[in-house]
Amino acid sequence: VVVMVNQEGFNLVVGQDQTPIPKKGAEYDFERLATELKKAKDGHPDKNDAQVASEDTIKFDVLVRAMDTAIQARFPDISLIDSGAAGI
Repeated sequence: VVVMVNQEGFNLVVGQDQTPIPKKGAEYDFERLATELKKAKDGHPDKNDAQVASEDTIKFDVLVRAMDTAIQARFPDISLIDSGAAGI
């Protein structure tokens, strides 16, 4: 499970499936991210790890909120990686 964070919003990657989550106006849509992460957890109940990948220009507080959102969706093992390392 990878949450890509970019200037346009989020892109949730679960296996081969990608779900773009565009910003709502100028704001990131954390509510929809939470909903999609919960769906991913329901589909993969044994999965506990998630990665948050971002471009260098993303503000730290956005990354922290994305990580918190993943933890609340029952992905307790979070890692932060560079978007280049995600290989997506």
